[in-house]
Amino acid sequence: MSRISLELSRGDLVESHNFIDGNWTKGVECRQLAVTDPSDGSLLSNVPDSGAAEAKAAVDAAQAAFKAWRGMPARDRAGILKRWNDAIVRASG
Repeated sequence: MSRISLELSRGDLVESHNFIDGNWTKGVECRQLAVTDPSDGSLLSNVPDSGAAEAKAAVDAAQAAFKAWRGMPARDRAGILKRWNDAIVRASG
């Protein structure tokens, strides 16, 4: 079995904020949690230790976005997901 590398060729793709309603935001209390590689304990990134306010904002934004997403034809949604996948694959190296 081959091992997948977790190394990114572009460090600018790592973001340490919440993405809520189309914007990168810090947590209200600005606390951070370390994200580590379980295989060796090395630090991968830090992410916001978000609370109830961020969770509510994210759920509210997702519910609002879902109304438009649900009304979009399946072929259009599939095209968006395909382009997103293609962008991820291109950025991965």
